[in-house]
Amino acid sequence: MIQFPHTRKFFPELHSDEQIHVSIRRHWASFLGDLILIVALILIPFLILIIFGFTLPAISNVSFRGFIILATSIYYLFITLYSFIRWIDYYFDLLLVTDQRVILILQQGIFSRQMSELPLNQVQNVRGVVSGILQTIYKYGKVD
Repeated sequence: MIQFPHTRKFFPELHSDEQIHVSIRRHWASFLGDLILIVALILIPFLILIIFGFTLPAISNVSFRGFIILATSIYYLFITLYSFIRWIDYYFDLLLVTDQRVILILQQGIFSRQMSELPLNQVQNVRGVVSGILQTIYKYGKVD
């Protein structure tokens, strides 16, 4: 049985006599696609600056430089916001198996959360599916 500190604080939906046996988060490899996209988005301004910095000498102009700094700052602010939202969506998805039921918590954006539960006496079949090279290498998959 897994003991969480302050279990009632983090999961107030638990019944008074309910104990958590298993807590499962998504595998880190499921966040890999978002991470690759975020790194690519971070590198785009550097590549643009390198390409146009050598071909257009007007970029080094002082008045134009302020606009570039402002535009780049806004761009990185949106990347930071996107990264935060994707991390929240990844990190707060949770599957809990208690001694009474199975609880699936899906975070959808920053302020939206969907919870589903199924009593253990209604579970008829559980199936694990591993498909693809990444899932085989990193040993993760889906539970149906």
